[in-house]
Amino acid sequence: MSSLIMRLGMAGSLVVFTGCSIPAGNTEPELIPVSWRLPVWNALAETQPVQSRGGISISVAPGSYTTDRRSKVQRTEYRPFLAGEDTRYFHVTEQPYVVVKPSTLQFEVVITNSLDRVFRGAGAVLSMSYNGQSVAVPQEGTAEFLNVTVIPRGRVELSITGPPLQALQDSGVVALFIYDVVTEVDDAGNPTKKDNFVWYYNLTYNVQREMFPMVRRNQAVKR
Repeated sequence: MSSLIMRLGMAGSLVVFTGCSIPAGNTEPELIPVSWRLPVWNALAETQPVQSRGGISISVAPGSYTTDRRSKVQRTEYRPFLAGEDTRYFHVTEQPYVVVKPSTLQFEVVITNSLDRVFRGAGAVLSMSYNGQSVAVPQEGTAEFLNVTVIPRGRVELSITGPPLQALQDSGVVALFIYDVVTEVDDAGNPTKKDNFVWYYNLTYNVQREMFPMVRRNQAVKR
């Protein structure tokens, strides 16, 4: 910490200021409104969460979403009166906001294999649509399904990830398609039948709003 000494008057009185700066003082936090949107899913009447074809059952459920409160920090440098040369001074604002996690479409999937042979997801084709229009699905979003192996009488849980929620601004119908799933095999394990699976969900958003404190303070940093 640096000290600044000033001489006042003929008597040689001393006034001593101790510290890195002479700040204006931090203000009381200001409550500001913060809003965010949480996805709400409702399966359409024709959609069965668990679907079985041959010896394979696949259940799909939309993922759950949580929120994370964060702050965006903005620093503005200033030069106070009688500032020390070895210190930089900042006005700091901490602006609150809320992040919805995950930030993408998310489906939790359970595959149950009733076949006498190992089930493999390789070869299936996954697709999604939004209000009847095909939407891009990231390669990593389908990797778990396409790489999965399920032993006979076994069960595996995995996730399928779709596009960012920001790409789906309005309410609408989301469809998940899984094509060419092997559902029957012969004694040698060769596929003898493939089937398609599809799920439809109505996607809406629940807008939530709360008052959070926005903090303003001063900061001194040694050079």
